Amino acid sequence: MKYRNNPGPDRLSVHTDKRMQNKVFVAFIALVIRAAIHETMRQQKMFKRMALNQLVLAIAKLKVATVNGKTFLRPATKELKTNFEAFGISLPDFNTLKHPLSVPKKRERKPEVTNVN
Repeated sequence: MKYRNNPGPDRLSVHTDKRMQNKVFVAFIALVIRAAIHETMRQQKMFKRMALNQLVLAIAKLKVATVNGKTFLRPATKELKTNFEAFGISLPDFNTLKHPLSVPKKRERKPEVTNVN
């Protein structure tokens, strides 16, 4: 099902050519990354266990929690550890982080300028 506000590359309803080029560029980079993931999965024979979409859902289970300014990595599942090993990536150790993850600050509004004539 396609949604009207889907940010995918199949909706190029933008107002400027620059934004259209940016959207196409991001879609191209996403395609390159997806192709690299697909190739690694093929080489590691991971398609016998799962599809590409299942891999993305499994990786999305990796969660980080911040409590009282300390960052914690939620326990990784066996499936997640296996997927990371297949790609040659070690699970991050948040005990070695120097700076805790921070929430981005909200942008302040610019003051409105009114002309007094």
